Amino acid sequence: QQIETGGFVTTHSKQRGGYYPVFSAATLFKIKISVVACSLIYVVSLTATATSEKPGQITGATQQIADPAQKPPERQMPPRVNQKQKETCDVIERAVSLYAADDARLEIERNGIIRDEIIVRRTALRKSRDIQFLQALLPDRSFREWPMKVAAIDTATAYTRRQEEYIHLKLDVGCKFQTIFHARFLAIPHAVQLFRVIVPGDTVTVSGYVLGSSDPKSLEHSLTERGSIERPEYDVHLTNPQTVEIPSL
Repeated sequence: QQIETGGFVTTHSKQRGGYYPVFSAATLFKIKISVVACSLIYVVSLTATATSEKPGQITGATQQIADPAQKPPERQMPPRVNQKQKETCDVIERAVSLYAADDARLEIERNGIIRDEIIVRRTALRKSRDIQFLQALLPDRSFREWPMKVAAIDTATAYTRRQEEYIHLKLDVGCKFQTIFHARFLAIPHAVQLFRVIVPGDTVTVSGYVLGSSDPKSLEHSLTERGSIERPEYDVHLTNPQTVEIPSL
């Protein structure tokens, strides 16, 4: 008995329990061709899917491979930053990148000799960074008309024989990684009147120079090695606080 099923003609032979298909040679050849064609289509579809995925992602649950060198979050620099200010920030940012790279190396390095070499190099980084920092401020450590954001402002009393009251202005230099300038000056009436209108977040334009001895060890005064690299702080003297440009005035 001949029966047509799905485009193939099969001959069914009657045996115990019912009819069973008996395929001819031509029919078997057609079946093989169809199986091969379906396999090729499946392989081509898999290849197209694989090439459409982005590098560094995992199929199904997309996941980016994490960078082992974790750095502090970067920030946008002020739009009015000048060239000398940018060069100073570049020095800070290079040191942060080197420190983060050594951090990542220490996480995986098991050789004690190499670990000690990395630790020594990290300790020396603060000194070499501050040497480059001063070179960026040549010839006289000065900065002129730098736009900076006010991080904090308050008053403090200097514990000297006269116990004079000072205004403390904490200025964010505007680098991609937080860098602070501390300015302190006498709280004379005119200065108090001028600076009492400033609030944190205001941008001011200031000029002055960096304080401290020529020894880089006394230049930056963070308490920890990591803080000195990732969030450096410097004391500065404003050349004339009464002429600070305050956009809000």
